[in-house]
Amino acid sequence: MSATATYRRILVLAAGHEIPDALQDRFGPSADFECVESLEAAQQRLRETNFELVIADPSYIEMMWAPGDTNANLRLLLETIGQGVCIFDANGALQWDNPRMRSYPRDLIDRISEACKRTFRDHVKEFANSTPAHARARRFSLVAGDDQHFDVTVTPVIEESGRMARFSAVVWDVTHSRRLQQKIDAIDLAGRELVRLDAESTAGMDVEERLRLLERKILRYLHDLLHFDNFAVLLVDKKTNRLEMVLQHGMCEESRDLDIYASTENNGISGYVAATGRSYICHDTASDPRYLQGLEQAKSSLTVPLRLHDRIIGVLDIESDRAAAFNEDDRQFAEMLARYVALALNMLDLLIVERYESTGQLADDVIDEIAGPLNDIVTEAGTLVEEFIGNDELRHRLHAIIDSVDSIKKKVRTVASPRCGILGRHGDMTEKDPLLEGKRILIADD
Repeated sequence: MSATATYRRILVLAAGHEIPDALQDRFGPSADFECVESLEAAQQRLRETNFELVIADPSYIEMMWAPGDTNANLRLLLETIGQGVCIFDANGALQWDNPRMRSYPRDLIDRISEACKRTFRDHVKEFANSTPAHARARRFSLVAGDDQHFDVTVTPVIEESGRMARFSAVVWDVTHSRRLQQKIDAIDLAGRELVRLDAESTAGMDVEERLRLLERKILRYLHDLLHFDNFAVLLVDKKTNRLEMVLQHGMCEESRDLDIYASTENNGISGYVAATGRSYICHDTASDPRYLQGLEQAKSSLTVPLRLHDRIIGVLDIESDRAAAFNEDDRQFAEMLARYVALALNMLDLLIVERYESTGQLADDVIDEIAGPLNDIVTEAGTLVEEFIGNDELRHRLHAIIDSVDSIKKKVRTVASPRCGILGRHGDMTEKDPLLEGKRILIADD
């Protein structure tokens, strides 16, 4: 090629989009350069435009334009596989990459190059004194772009002389699986926190307060991890097979009054899930005959079983005002969280039963201790009633004392009676004066 020849349209096939100064000096200011980085792009531009000259890096000629069907098939394979493939020279400069690699963040190339140079820098002499069989691949995990995760396998290309000439890299985009694992780990951590409902941490709380604490925890984890805010937890009453709503957030009043049983027929999605133990995604509430209203203007729902060992104790129902808001990943995450919810509810139930059993034993002891004095009071009052015949006012007061003693006995027996855990909590609910609720009160009597 004559140094004085004039070329107006020149296609340059090389890594990077900058035209080397040496080329610009050689062909002068009248030359119109266009640079491409791949054989595919070069072939496309050659079909679209007439170029007077094509200049290519020697490595492209060696790797991509070798004659024969085998190389053509190899090029086709590298251009179409689902992983990124790239080749660097011994100094870490990119020589070639396939379309998948070019779809990844561009800073990934720099990170791979730096990792190659850093890892293989101390092994150049080793490669020079060994056979190609000893040139082992290295694996990296890199983060590039907008928090995208990649697994990279880099293999040195060793020439017959033993010189390390290039690096080849195969790149997998593992962003989805890595984020999936991160979320699974986060749900596992949240679940461990969810079941921390021991007697010490809930001391001083009644049953309803403990349930509200659990409700707030579930809401926080659903919001932070799954990005949903409306849910209901329904437990199966073992005596009646009825589903009772014990926790909820965002559900309408009508949903709390629904009469639902663990059955596959005519009991909605929750009844179906409780009966079968299989999760259920409702993509469109308007077209699903099983759906019963929970959230006002709900468009989709996800219902998963609450599984305790080999038993289904209830369901976790999550609803959204967006159609098709749930996918298989959401189902998997919800099932994981539901296992912890079931454990937490079981622990809370055991705490409630334990509290009443302890209270019942204490009440029995109290009854035994006060039975004698109370009977003495009744006997003395009865004797006085007989002695003061004609004194109606005094006899009325004595009868009131006897009635009060009977009332004391009944109240102590009521405290000692067995309870049913969470589903039997409604008998314990007492009306609270809003003026006194949450206040500490001192009563002093001189």
